[in-house]
Amino acid sequence: QTYGYASSGESFSIADPHEVWLMEIVSKGTLEQGSVWAAVRIPDGHVAGHANQARIRSFANYKETEVLHATDVISFARKAHLFTGEDEEFSFSDVYDPVTFEGARFCEARVWSFFREVAAEDERIDQ
Repeated sequence: QTYGYASSGESFSIADPHEVWLMEIVSKGTLEQGSVWAAVRIPDGHVAGHANQARIRSFANYKETEVLHATDVISFARKAHLFTGEDEEFSFSDVYDPVTFEGARFCEARVWSFFREVAAEDERIDQ
């Protein structure tokens, strides 16, 4: 936060032998120095895929011990006129990186193909 963050956004998989977290970070742009970020713990026995598109949505979907975020992640969205709802309605990806046609076509398609490969045989969708 001291030196700012210049990228439009990134997502990271952070893991050790005991847990895996998905972290997403977005620059505050020209409005302010720094960034906003969120991280969620991937449940044991699950996988996550991410490809150039934010996917963390409502923090209310997670236990308190399974989500971390910048202290100003919601207040900055209000300050930047990106969000006007109640805190419980806030969605990191919808506010800071809404899905576009290009995002759905090129990013989400890659994630879908990953899940298609790792899904159990009886859960696969062949399309």
